[in-house]
This record gives sequence, C-alpha cells and structure tokens, in this order.
Amino acid sequence: MKVFVFGNPVVDGDELAIEVAKELDDLAEFVFCESLTDILNIEDKEVIILDVAQGLREPKVFFNMENISTANITSLHDFDIAYFLKLMKKIDKIKKITILALPYKYSKEKAKDWVKNKLTAQHL
Repeated sequence: MKVFVFGNPVVDGDELAIEVAKELDDLAEFVFCESLTDILNIEDKEVIILDVAQGLREPKVFFNMENISTANITSLHDFDIAYFLKLMKKIDKIKKITILALPYKYSKEKAKDWVKNKLTAQHL
C-alpha cells in the first residue's frame, strides 16, 4: 500500500503527518510529497493521502471529494491539494481517493495510533 504524505516540516502543526509517517514506515510505502504538483505525477488509480487539515477536532477519513472544499483561486498561489485531486479525478487519472486527515496540533501519539488503525483496517 502506498500513502502520499503532505505537510511542511518547518511550519508548526503542519509537520504532523510527516512525523507520523516516519514512525510508521513499516506499515506502508510512504511517499513524501514536497509540492502540490507532486500529485500530478501520481500514477496509482487508488490514492491514499495523509495530511493535516484545518477545522478538525478529531482525525477524519474522507472518501468523497465532493465533501472537500477548495480555495477560491485568484492566482497561482491559491491552488490547494483538493483542487488538484478533484481535477485528476475529473480527467479520470485517479479512480478512488482516500484522505486521512489529521487536525492541526493534534497529539502525535494519538495521530499515530489512529493512522495505524486506519492503515491496518480492511476498508480503505
């Protein structure tokens, strides 16, 4: 199983997904994405993404991209991960998207347990 990991290691709170993935490297093949454009190079038809998300109190699994909001795009700096994923799904480059979303500044130990549970579950 391949899991694409997003985050910024130098931004407080945004590094959580990266830290969790590094500690669970025996569970999956984690691919650390350094840029949103890395999504464009994904060749897998079924994609699992691990990232942090604003506005969550507890971790959440998203299976439906329609439930993910995209930023209003007024310049090239406004593109976000949801925009790229929706685009790739629309052009049929991706068939299934699963997002494991962690809240900002969530406990690393709780996040690690939650991700481990989700990655070992049979329904992803």
